Amino acid sequence: MARARAFVSVGSIGLTAILVAACGQSGGSIGAPVPALPIDDGQVPLVLVHGHLSSADEFLPLIANLGPGHTSAGVLTAADADALAPNSLPPDVIVAFEYYKESPSSAIYDPDSLGKSHGSIGACPVPRDDGLDGHYTVSYAQRLKRCVEGLKRATGRSRVDIYTFSMGGTVARAYTRWLSVDASGQCSVRRLLLGDSGMRGHSALESLASYTREAQDPALAFMVEGEVAETCGECRIYGGKSFLEVLNDDWDSFCVANGIHYGGISGTGAVPPSSTLAGRFATWVPVAQTFPYPSTLATQVMVKAMTENFSQEAAALSDPNDGTERFSVTRLDQPPFSTADFFTTYEGDHTGPGERGIRASVFAQECIRGYLFGNGRVPDAATVTTLSLTAVDAPGKATWLLARIQGGAASALSGQLVEKQLDASGNTTAIRSYALPVGPGDERLMFVVEPGGGTRSYRLVVYGARGPVATLDGIVLSLVDGATETAPLATILDATATATPDGVVVHGTVTSNASSNDTTVRYRVRFDYGAWSPYSTETSSDSPAFKPGVHRVDVLTRSSSNAAGVLVDGAVSTGLDIVVDGSGGVTIVR
Repeated sequence: MARARAFVSVGSIGLTAILVAACGQSGGSIGAPVPALPIDDGQVPLVLVHGHLSSADEFLPLIANLGPGHTSAGVLTAADADALAPNSLPPDVIVAFEYYKESPSSAIYDPDSLGKSHGSIGACPVPRDDGLDGHYTVSYAQRLKRCVEGLKRATGRSRVDIYTFSMGGTVARAYTRWLSVDASGQCSVRRLLLGDSGMRGHSALESLASYTREAQDPALAFMVEGEVAETCGECRIYGGKSFLEVLNDDWDSFCVANGIHYGGISGTGAVPPSSTLAGRFATWVPVAQTFPYPSTLATQVMVKAMTENFSQEAAALSDPNDGTERFSVTRLDQPPFSTADFFTTYEGDHTGPGERGIRASVFAQECIRGYLFGNGRVPDAATVTTLSLTAVDAPGKATWLLARIQGGAASALSGQLVEKQLDASGNTTAIRSYALPVGPGDERLMFVVEPGGGTRSYRLVVYGARGPVATLDGIVLSLVDGATETAPLATILDATATATPDGVVVHGTVTSNASSNDTTVRYRVRFDYGAWSPYSTETSSDSPAFKPGVHRVDVLTRSSSNAAGVLVDGAVSTGLDIVVDGSGGVTIVR
């Protein structure tokens, strides 16, 4: 495991640190209250759990974007976690957990000597009616338990946060519901953020079509059949219930009793409209109707359910979806879920490229920062009063797009720009998507689009904690080619810290990449992923008094140091962690 981080440990006197101006704190979560149980304050390990037939490597871009100011341990397997020594990692480590491999040197999916992989989600306390529990010798939920236990030992924390994507949500929930509480009654999960996970299960038609497509490799067929059976809402082979029905039984009461908070993001399809599930499965449905190998009771149950309800299941494939998941099975704002802290939507595809995908989108990153890194903070609402998009043209120098977003006091989270390049007849020749974080008040975002110029059509969407809050569609702009611009970027300079009766106060200064004669330069900051301060000309001020724990500082800048001389905001914040121990010692983490 690679550790990309630098530590500077000092005492409470004469601290050489890096900090910026103070700002206010934001409110708490927005769902039903969960009892305040003894849990870790501040940062805890963050575990990322991937989806069906995917891999932990797909989270590496997300880790890179979340990583500054945090420890990144990269990909972790269960064997890696077993080997972690006590106190070998800081508490805010981020790992991508690989559940298909026992160790880094294992063959993916762990095929046994018979050429079949015997893995499944597992951990369900109700045995399968077909007696095959003993044949699924690898449980992904059990491997996740080993990962969590290793991270707890290595960081000294008693809990972790988990962000999941797709089937990773079922793996993480199975671990949480059935394996995360120890003999003393202590639960190891603090918060779950579920990204586009099938909470209620797929139909038999969806499941069999997927199985038919994905089980072409005989070495994987048995494993894929196991996962498909566990994620199918109509495969009722667990005492007359499906795997997910057993998992969902008393889910909310379990979470309340153990102080577990959870929230979720669902995809609704990108622009242009994604292919419908009906279209996607069109070539697979005939195969599923004459399924060639109903080898186990689970498959036989799914074939029977599909056959008996085929017309209804085929019609359901036209329901709102993101190209892979039907919205109705992913949402958290309907029974049996009632205590979710928040539920939001993103106009992205389940597996789309770049910002058209959900897994590592800027919106998902901002939800992670606020909800998981920020002690459960999610803005209660977001308002946008004015939304505009214009081309900024400095001939021979640069062309980019300026998005003006003006709103109320509550904070939005991100803005997404979907671009269609058009030919002379108005036909789409290419589609790209861009995204930037969004703060409160008047935002001036610089979207640096692909060079080349030409006629392009745009759709601009602003997201809050409950989904899209403003949309601007059908904007056609003619762009000229130009050099790539550099967005404003802040730098945090050295500072000093003073111990006070209320905690450690740090006095710091900031600078930016703006030209020295730019009179438009402004800065804003936030602490512990709370609310951003207003922009100010101040480059030096005091922080709040920091109590013992892990604290986070981020700074953004705005300036007009660009070829067109137009005032714009920075897209990427500069940040660091400040760790205050119980005796007043301070560790600064860049």
